[in-house]
Amino acid sequence: MHSAEFELNYASLAKIRHNIEDWVGRYNDKRLSCFILITSEILTNLLKHSFPKADYCRIEFYGDSAGWYLKIFDNGGCFSDFEKRVLEANNIFDDLQVSGMGLGLIKTLVDKFEYDIANTDLGHEYNCYQFELVASKQLTIAIIDDDYSILVLLDAYLSDSYRVLTFDSGQAAINGLLGKQVDLVISDLNMPVVDGLQLRKAVQGDLGNIPFIFLTGENTEKLHRLAIDDVLKKPITKQALLQSVERVLIRHASLQKSIGKQLSPSIVNQLLPRIKQQPSGYHILLASRAAESGGGDFVFQKEQLNGSLILLADVMGHDQQAKFFVHAYQGFLQGVTHGLTDCSSPETLLQALSEGLRTDDLLASSLLTALSIFCSKEGGISIACAGHPAPKALVNDQWQTIAVDGPLLGFIDKAEYVARDCPIGVPIMCFTDGLIENLSDKEQGEFLIKLSESISATKPSLSRAMDYYDNKAGVPASDDMTLLVIIPKR
Repeated sequence: MHSAEFELNYASLAKIRHNIEDWVGRYNDKRLSCFILITSEILTNLLKHSFPKADYCRIEFYGDSAGWYLKIFDNGGCFSDFEKRVLEANNIFDDLQVSGMGLGLIKTLVDKFEYDIANTDLGHEYNCYQFELVASKQLTIAIIDDDYSILVLLDAYLSDSYRVLTFDSGQAAINGLLGKQVDLVISDLNMPVVDGLQLRKAVQGDLGNIPFIFLTGENTEKLHRLAIDDVLKKPITKQALLQSVERVLIRHASLQKSIGKQLSPSIVNQLLPRIKQQPSGYHILLASRAAESGGGDFVFQKEQLNGSLILLADVMGHDQQAKFFVHAYQGFLQGVTHGLTDCSSPETLLQALSEGLRTDDLLASSLLTALSIFCSKEGGISIACAGHPAPKALVNDQWQTIAVDGPLLGFIDKAEYVARDCPIGVPIMCFTDGLIENLSDKEQGEFLIKLSESISATKPSLSRAMDYYDNKAGVPASDDMTLLVIIPKR
């Protein structure tokens, strides 16, 4: 079991999220990532709405042969109608703009949920939210057919090797698959109201480019021209079904991997963290390492009349989804800062970004932390924070943490951020949480020593520090890491 206690405030949300990411990341089950989002949603709602206000939480995460469990304990006022509110939440996007996620989405992410109110007479000192995912190391296949006997037969053929979801109509599948993680859909082609092709078109927006196998009693020759993954003619034998499923899943996995590789040289390189222009009066060093499946760290830079505005951000997740959101955020920030030439307050950029996440349906489905940095031409550096690891300043050969914090982006209406002035004339180190995740406390200390040596050389660089990092964290490491060091010129 993984368990930890936390003081509950906005500043601690990033630390709590990092803990949950670390816990679920140790297990090879992509479904567990939903617990990260659920934790952020529940804790943010506790901070915003609990009365009396919760200031303590304990989180437990564990698994057994039956499933995976997340428990969140808090000492605030009870949420007396939590289960009722979740059950009544039908449209996941209704709450999305309010809180960044919504109770409706919680319902789609987990298999079971419970809520117990604190009761000292029964020995329950704290309120407790419990969420459960039924154990499944198997891929998930959805079967849709209006013939009940076909559903039963195919379920029996596949249930030994896959997790199976069954639906007796196209519309039932559209409703039931919303928010679910499914690896393959097997659908009857000819169904009343919503046929197989209409079903595929309807769910593509939610499930993405998921493979489909169609079932039909007609001649299948002409159907192979429809750019579909496979077609099986009824009656269907177990051997033919299993062979088709395995063939389609292998081909789809290979295609997804190939797409990721093709994207890298043409698009992804343009999204890698970089400093496009050295600000007047400063020398900025940057190094970045991406996890094997691709990175979600990015840097945005906007030159101002009196300095340079820089954003260092970390989008939760990896692979194509994180790369997509990096691209989306870059475009959003370009729009927000278009025509902006005299902004010297880094908190303004975070406030605009937070409002974008809160009100934009697309951005609201992601989660990120960020540091907003302003490098003044007069030599001062100020930093505002949104749930991101705090920066450090090299003062008298010692790295000192700069006490700056702020709420996660998109979770509060009209969020307020406060910038902190950094010590004058000393190097400032900003980084994403991969540094914390991939190195032990001892290794982080040694990394900082190497970093001091690297930037104090005749020609400052990050080479010694990053060589040490690569050696300890591995290549590729388990999480993305971006390091940005701002050195004032003397």
